[in-house]
Amino acid sequence: MRPPARLLPPRWLRTLNAGLVAGVLAGALASRFVNAAPAPKNEPALALEPGLFRDLSWRSIGPANMGGRISDFATVEKRPATFFAATGTGGLFKTTNLGTTWSAVFDKQPVQSIGAVALWQKNPDVVWAGTGEANSRNSSSWGDGIYRSDDGGDHWRHLGLDATSSIARIVVDPADSNVVYVAALGCSCPATAAAPGSTPSRWMCTPAPAT
Repeated sequence: MRPPARLLPPRWLRTLNAGLVAGVLAGALASRFVNAAPAPKNEPALALEPGLFRDLSWRSIGPANMGGRISDFATVEKRPATFFAATGTGGLFKTTNLGTTWSAVFDKQPVQSIGAVALWQKNPDVVWAGTGEANSRNSSSWGDGIYRSDDGGDHWRHLGLDATSSIARIVVDPADSNVVYVAALGCSCPATAAAPGSTPSRWMCTPAPAT
């Protein structure tokens, strides 16, 4: 005896059921991920332990030529991210972000050899720069004295000591920005037409002239 024919739902109903099942499964999977525990907020920052830097070492990033010597630097004590770097033959540079970027602040002056730089910490916009690198060598350039800026290096005034040639250090009186002590090497070369007289090494003290 032939078995009775199996009754099947119409094709459109079977397709609808398959779609419903697939939708339910997809919704369940999505719900599983959406309802997963969210990442914790306000996680504490990673502590910068000294051990993390144990394998790091200093490396030179330039300039590569011998004119790139750093002869001096001066830091704003209350804002240590701001400091000046003096170069032997490349001028004076300023950074306000711990050296991430630099600005050349002495390019408009007639000489670019800087031997010393100093700040008056009561008002660090007062900057003194001594020209002429004191590390005498065949690539050193002579300076033409001492300069002062009252606006953080934007503008400069030449205040004398033209014949010193090289200035090794400047110390500003903590109580008076108009009084500075200058260690000047002087011209140690024989007298020539370019350098009409030699000057012995000496310490100098000079007040800034009134403006």
